[in-house]
Amino acid sequence: MPVLELTDKTLSEFRLSEGKTKMELCDTTVKGFVANVSASHPGKASLVFKYKDHGKTARKPLGRFPDISVEDARAIAAQMKEDFAAGVDISSLISAPGMTPKLSHFVTKTWLPNQRERVKPNTYKMYAGLTRRHILPVLGNMPMDRIGKQDVLTLVTSLRKSGLSAATANRTLATIRACFNAAIDMQIVELNPASKVKLYKEPLKERYLNEVELGRLLKVLATDGNQNVCRAVRFALYTGARIGEILKARVQDLNIEQEMWTIPAAHSKTGLARSTPLNKFAMEVVRELDLEHASGRLFIGRLGEPLTEIRKVWGRIRTEAGLPDLNLHSLRHQHASMLVNSGRTLYEVQKILGHTSSRTTERYSHLQTDVLMDASNSISESIDKALAANG
Repeated sequence: MPVLELTDKTLSEFRLSEGKTKMELCDTTVKGFVANVSASHPGKASLVFKYKDHGKTARKPLGRFPDISVEDARAIAAQMKEDFAAGVDISSLISAPGMTPKLSHFVTKTWLPNQRERVKPNTYKMYAGLTRRHILPVLGNMPMDRIGKQDVLTLVTSLRKSGLSAATANRTLATIRACFNAAIDMQIVELNPASKVKLYKEPLKERYLNEVELGRLLKVLATDGNQNVCRAVRFALYTGARIGEILKARVQDLNIEQEMWTIPAAHSKTGLARSTPLNKFAMEVVRELDLEHASGRLFIGRLGEPLTEIRKVWGRIRTEAGLPDLNLHSLRHQHASMLVNSGRTLYEVQKILGHTSSRTTERYSHLQTDVLMDASNSISESIDKALAANG
C-alpha cells in the first residue's frame, strides 16, 4: 500500500503499472484516509476512511473522485477520525450532511465539463458566466447537500436588489436547477434546492413593426448583396418559424404541391413535429432556393455550405433598414401580429406558430382586442349617417 500525499493532481495523473488491476493509496496527512484506484477507471478513485472498530477493519465511503475533491474528502475523514476517537458511533455518519462535494468543485470539475458537449454553445456560455459571476461566489464553498431553498432564494433576491434584471435572476435560478438535477442523476444529492423557488415575472420585450418600418426592412431584404441570408430572414417573416428551425430545414420536409412545410420533432424547440402552411410569399422564397443542393438543406450560404449562423449579417441588415433594436425572434412576433391584425383567432395563431400551450399565445391578446375595437368602431359611420338623416 503506497503512502503518499493524496491530492487532486496525484489521483488525476496516477496510473497503475502493467499487470496491476487495483491498488489502495494511503494519505500521509490523515491516517486512515485512502484512495482505491483501478486500472479500468484511470484518473478516478473511490475515497474511503478506514478505521479499527473492536479489532476489525471498518470502512466508510466518502465519495468518488473527481465528483468530490480530495481536500473535501480528507476534511470529512479527519472529522470522522476525531469523532470516533471521542466515542461517537460513526457507522451512522454515512448519510450525515456535508458528505458531498462543495458546489464549486462539482461545477468546475464535473458539471460544466459535461455540459460543453450536451447543450448549445450559447447555453454553455450562459451556464459558465452565471456560475462564475453570481453562483459560486455565494454558494461555491458549501457542500451541495447543505444548500437549501432559502440559500437559493436569498441569492436570486440579492441579484434583483442589486439592480440586475428579472431575466438575469431567472437564468441564474435555471442554472442552479440544471446543476442540481445533474447531481441528482449522479446520486450525489437527493433534493434540488431550486426546484420550488418561483421565477420572477419578466416584462415582455416584443417589437412590432409599423407599415413604414416593415416596408424599409422588405426593401433591404430585396436589395442586399447577401441574398442567401436574406432568403432565410424573409422565410422567417413569412412563416413565423424560429430561425433555428429554418436553418435546419430540409428539402425532404417540403410538400410543394400542398404548399406545406413539415418541421420534424428533432428540429423543433418543443420536441413535437408540426406542419406549417406556406403562403404565396413563403413559396416565392422556396422557388428561389437550390432544391438540388447535395446537402439536402434549404438554406445555403455563399460558400456553398448550409447556413448555420446568420446573426452577423442580420446585424448589418437591420442597421441598414434603420431598425437596430429588431432581433431575429421579433420576426416571429411580427408574423403573429400580422395574423391577429388580419382577424385570425388566437387559436389559429397558436397552431401556426406551434405553441404547445395557449398561455404562450395569450401574449398577443392585446392585439386581438385592438382589432375587435376597430371592428366595433366601424359601425360609427352608419350611426353618423343615421343621425345626419334625421338631423
